[in-house]
Amino acid sequence: MQLVKPLRGSDPLNIGPFSIDGLIGEGGFGVVYLGRTKYGSPVAIKVMSSKLRDDKDYQEHLARFHREVNFLKLFSHPFVPKLVKSGWYGRLPYLATEYIPGPTLHDLVAVYGPLPVDAVWGLAAGLADILHNLHRVGVHRDVKPGNVLMTLAGPHLIDFGLAHVHDAIPITQVGTFVGTRGYMDPAGGAPADIFGLGGTAFFAATGYSPHQAAPSGSSPDLPDDSIDLSGAPGELRDLLESCLHDNRLQRPRAAMVINQVRPRLPALSFAASLPTTVAQALGFAEAPYVVTAGRAFIPNHPFARRRFVSSVTTLWHCQLADRVQAVLTDSPGTVRLIHKPPENSGFSRA
Repeated sequence: MQLVKPLRGSDPLNIGPFSIDGLIGEGGFGVVYLGRTKYGSPVAIKVMSSKLRDDKDYQEHLARFHREVNFLKLFSHPFVPKLVKSGWYGRLPYLATEYIPGPTLHDLVAVYGPLPVDAVWGLAAGLADILHNLHRVGVHRDVKPGNVLMTLAGPHLIDFGLAHVHDAIPITQVGTFVGTRGYMDPAGGAPADIFGLGGTAFFAATGYSPHQAAPSGSSPDLPDDSIDLSGAPGELRDLLESCLHDNRLQRPRAAMVINQVRPRLPALSFAASLPTTVAQALGFAEAPYVVTAGRAFIPNHPFARRRFVSSVTTLWHCQLADRVQAVLTDSPGTVRLIHKPPENSGFSRA
């Protein structure tokens, strides 16, 4: 699994004042790149998908994009990527945020399986703290495993494209739902974020969502069957039952979740609650990288050798880890890294 992939021929080399190093991901709404400021700091740059430029709902897509920018201007938290800059790339808006070098919870569990109970307590505590502060400003409306980035320090919440500021004029059409099936509550508001927190914790502990995915082409209504928590560890049952309660008025506020979870947190750090292989993979993802024009090297490492890269027309500024042993020219426009990843790691950089 690659956290950052090489650029494709159609990808830009520069967006605004940022140079583009690699591709982080792509969805129906936009493309996310790994970029770099002129001072060398890594940033994540989201650009609206060019497919939406001529869409009949282009103005609505623009409103959603600007809403995310405005929300990030209003809200700040140590475990939410900071807004660096926003602007235009042609007719497409972009926003650049602090780069968080870690996989999503969804991808992490897909590779390594469910997390141990102690790690789920830490995950729930981290998300509850973010939501407790966020709910003073507005609501996120799309809390799910795919929007949680995992690091050794704890979980980070991303993607505020559906976020809504208190007292702002809503732009969502009446009768439509926002969020991701399996983690959303059509009632909306802060209780919906708590439902998403519970569903995310449930996924972390079990490897599947609290609701089975609805068949393709079905009604947008949420499944009306009760949630089966039998697969979750018994220690988590009270937390999950309260967050995923059918009655939104019976769900706890984020501050109550913090109080509920705090006594169960392990004495050690969040990183210490993770399985060794997971901690190693996250440490590998966070390893620093250094790139200079035409050559890449690993500083202060016994295996470090400065490798000049030849015949590379568009150098991909690869993220290097301390286990990298060589940097080789793979083909024009790409660089291949030879490294020794952590034992049993599902992550790679190539």
